Amino acid sequence: TQNDRPVAITPQTAPYNKDLWFERHARRRRKSCCECSDDCCVCSDDCCTCSGDCCDAFICTLIVCLLLGCVVGLVWGLVFFVSLFGTVKNKSDWDALKPNIISLVVKDSVWSGFTLLDFSRFPSLRRLKIGNNCFMHVTEFNLTGLNKLKKVEIGSSSFTQYMENPPTQKEPNRRFVVSRCPSLQKLTIGRYSFSDYASAVIEGNDALEVIAMGELSSESFNFYSASLELKSVGWMECVRGRFAESEIGCVRHVRFPRRQCECV
Repeated sequence: TQNDRPVAITPQTAPYNKDLWFERHARRRRKSCCECSDDCCVCSDDCCTCSGDCCDAFICTLIVCLLLGCVVGLVWGLVFFVSLFGTVKNKSDWDALKPNIISLVVKDSVWSGFTLLDFSRFPSLRRLKIGNNCFMHVTEFNLTGLNKLKKVEIGSSSFTQYMENPPTQKEPNRRFVVSRCPSLQKLTIGRYSFSDYASAVIEGNDALEVIAMGELSSESFNFYSASLELKSVGWMECVRGRFAESEIGCVRHVRFPRRQCECV
């Protein structure tokens, strides 16, 4: 009969279920939210956990980027700091030195390929250390106008071409000059260095407190055939007001200007 025939229930004829309607609506919103990742972070609370996960991922990404930036900054800072300290083992190392170095260390027995040293290319240099048996063919050692230089150390048997005991050779063109370095406080030269240099001039270094050449208890032959001139006008006047030290092992001629001698 017509009453026994099954009747299809359509959405229009289905009974209204409020809970079912809200569930379907939320499901559609969750689906659209998960598919749209760009807008996920601005979704409402109905977006289930998708909004929270997206925001957590953004914060994690931001933290990782900040950490990577800090690491890269530290690495570059370390590289820059290391680049301020120069070490020379051969001629290639010398040619590769950057002009902004503050410390320069020359290892022992560095001499091949060197006939001239130009320290004026390092205006920020504060410390210079040269090892033993170095630069035997260099005809001029010149430190002039290095305003930040504070300490100079030169090892033994450096800047000497003819190793004799006592030295008999004298090269008239070989000169030692340390001039106009207002911050220089200490100058140290080891035994047998500059033995065949013809002249040595130290002038305009008003902060100089220590000059040590060779060893007092043994033969040194520093500047054996040269005259050593200390010509800084204010040097002796500064020495009177503070402790100073001068230790010169073996120099044939030492000359002080008249004004300095009167200050002693």
